Amino acid sequence: AAGKLQSPGHRATVNEAGGDTAASARQNADGTNEQSSHDDETMGAVTVAELKRRINHVQEKLVEKEQDTMVSILAVLGADPRSFRREKKQAVRRLVSEIYSPPRVTEMLKHMSNHKLTPGLAFDLTTIDPDDGMPWDLSLEEKQNKVLKKMRREKPLFVIGSPPCTRFSTWQYLNDVKRDPAIVKEEHARAKVHLQFAAQVYREQVEGGRFFLHEHPEFGTSWNEDSIEALLEIEEVSRVRADQCQYGQSVNHGPLEGSPVKKPTGFMSNAPQLLERLKLKCEGVKGQCSRPEGGKHVTASDRVARDAARYPPRLCRAIIRGMVDEMKSRGIHRVGEEGLHA
Repeated sequence: AAGKLQSPGHRATVNEAGGDTAASARQNADGTNEQSSHDDETMGAVTVAELKRRINHVQEKLVEKEQDTMVSILAVLGADPRSFRREKKQAVRRLVSEIYSPPRVTEMLKHMSNHKLTPGLAFDLTTIDPDDGMPWDLSLEEKQNKVLKKMRREKPLFVIGSPPCTRFSTWQYLNDVKRDPAIVKEEHARAKVHLQFAAQVYREQVEGGRFFLHEHPEFGTSWNEDSIEALLEIEEVSRVRADQCQYGQSVNHGPLEGSPVKKPTGFMSNAPQLLERLKLKCEGVKGQCSRPEGGKHVTASDRVARDAARYPPRLCRAIIRGMVDEMKSRGIHRVGEEGLHA
């Protein structure tokens, strides 16, 4: 099933080297021009714009020469020079973007090496759209369309999504029986807007031969929503469970600081090697945690629950390593080589 996915499509994107350096001709303080006739000939009629153009041209030639040299070296070594050329064009395809999430995995990418991935944008209420200075409120159709346009243009290799889950939590489901049905219905409709939008982004990733990772509480009712069930019907899409205590999730304040928070979490993806990194489960019994440090699980409620919405660093690293595993398994990433491969 996994073999049906294609590596990202290639589109040549050339980043022209820009030069800000401009030569300026100085005259003597008394206003007399003592430059030689040769200087007048070569510099007198050259504008700053023309100088920049010439500098850019020279830099481009140097870059081309450097690349031609690399191609020649690869050919001598028996490697395929075409692969090198493709990798240069593919640099922008290594993006990892997040939706409904502050920079978590994308931020961790900046602190890890040898993953050949580039942090993309994180679209969330806590991040700002630079065009209007407003948060990325994905309940607005205008913002959704803007995100889709960016995704379709940038074609990130991986998209990680974590839509709002409060409405779909187990305790919310139990409390709903005591609440006004009309209010419950309205809240559910608003929550479904986010879930359906995330599902649309995921589907476009699959159809484009790229990858997604969806995260929601393991026992949340969202897994029964039509948009999510439809994704799970796609042959290459599957779901696993992980207990976040095994990835370092713990209380970070008060007298219970450091105590483990189990937080069973469901992950869905079309990247099987990525999911392999997200299957650790707690084997402790009677509330005890099986992590190396041990400890008794703390219930995720109130501030503990809010804090646990943040991915612990170990979980972010597991996700990144899983993405690298996926690229390697598909020949997109090769050890000791730069860039992506078709």
